[in-house]
Amino acid sequence: HQDPSTGQVQVSNNDRAHPRDALADDIAVLMPREIVAAAGVDVAAALPAAAAIPVTTVEPWHFDAARARETLEAQL
Repeated sequence: HQDPSTGQVQVSNNDRAHPRDALADDIAVLMPREIVAAAGVDVAAALPAAAAIPVTTVEPWHFDAARARETLEAQL
């Protein structure tokens, strides 16, 4: 979750048996105005509850976990 007006970023992690259910719960609570997803991901099929939310696609490398960790550690 990112709030562009404040620059605030929140990251959540879950260990639930059904991560899609956890994500659907987060979406229901946060009510995002946009979902950013990797190109080729069918968000509406994966998360029917998010079908009405606009989706922006980006290249999949933007979601590389190792790269994200390095970037966050460099900023903190």
